[in-house]
Amino acid sequence: MLILGSEDDAVAVPGSVKVSTTSDNGIIKKKITFERSDVSDSTADALEGYKVSRLIATYVDESGKRRVAGSPDWPLSLDYSIGDGVFSVTLQGEDTAPDAFLMD
Repeated sequence: MLILGSEDDAVAVPGSVKVSTTSDNGIIKKKITFERSDVSDSTADALEGYKVSRLIATYVDESGKRRVAGSPDWPLSLDYSIGDGVFSVTLQGEDTAPDAFLMD
């Protein structure tokens, strides 16, 4: 995630990241879910701030390629819940194009 010119490592629990896309009449619906184990008041405060922000996320897909989801015109939204000792985080949004590949 990019926050006003700086990144915030999602600190995802290894193996918990799931990316899904569906298409409906040319609109691609994107969803990224993951678990974050650093349950604390400061992390909860940060996630609350992200809930009211327009987000763009980078991730590594199943083939090892770096991708970007969301854009200034088509931002992602964030929601989360707490349970079983982790934050369960969901980023989702819509776009007219598939997630872009990032150059190394």
